[in-house]
Amino acid sequence: MPSTVHGCWTYAAGKAVVQSGQLKREHGLFNFILLLSWLMVAPHVILLACLRRNNEIKT
Repeated sequence: MPSTVHGCWTYAAGKAVVQSGQLKREHGLFNFILLLSWLMVAPHVILLACLRRNNEIKT
């Protein structure tokens, strides 16, 4: 199933990028990057997803 997120090949990869804040908190940054690379997410999307952590409002 194709993804609507630019730079992601699959629906699962797009969903992981969209929910990046939650996944990084649960699994840690290193494992999150490994997950995205395993899902074949484009490198610039991985970088943007990791940098988005600084812009999120903490609840």
